[in-house]
Amino acid sequence: MSFFEWMAEPFNPGSTGSVRVGGGVSERSNAFVLAHAAVSTGLLVGGYSLISATVPGEHQTMVLLGFIVYMVVAFFLRPEPDKSNMVWLGGLIDDPFRISDDINRGLFFVGILLWPGRFVAQGFVDLAALLFRLTAKL
Repeated sequence: MSFFEWMAEPFNPGSTGSVRVGGGVSERSNAFVLAHAAVSTGLLVGGYSLISATVPGEHQTMVLLGFIVYMVVAFFLRPEPDKSNMVWLGGLIDDPFRISDDINRGLFFVGILLWPGRFVAQGFVDLAALLFRLTAKL
C-alpha cells in the first residue's frame, strides 16, 4: 500500500467486490454436461500423469491431496471483484490513489487462479447430478 493510497482513500472511497461462498449444479443440457465431464476427466488424468512423472513417489499422495483441496476450495469460493473500480485502462494500470483498486485486482487474480479447479470440479458435480437424475427416472 503506497502513501498515496493511504492518504487518498478516506476522501474518495471506492467500492470493493466480495467473495461468494457456494457452489451448485449448473443448468446445462445433457450433451454439454457429458462434454464438460469428458474435458474435466482429460484434465484430471493429464494432471495426474504430470504429477506421477515429476513428483517423487513418497510425495505424490500429498500433492494429490493438495490438488483435491484446491478443487474443493475453487468450487466453493467465488471471488467477485467490482470491475468498475479497476479503473485505469481496464485494470491494466494500478490506481495509485485507491487501495480498493488493489483489493479488486487481488480478487480478480484469485478468481483467475481458482478458475481451472472450478472448471474441473463443476464438470464432475454436473456429471454426478446428471447420473443421479437419470437413475432416479429408472
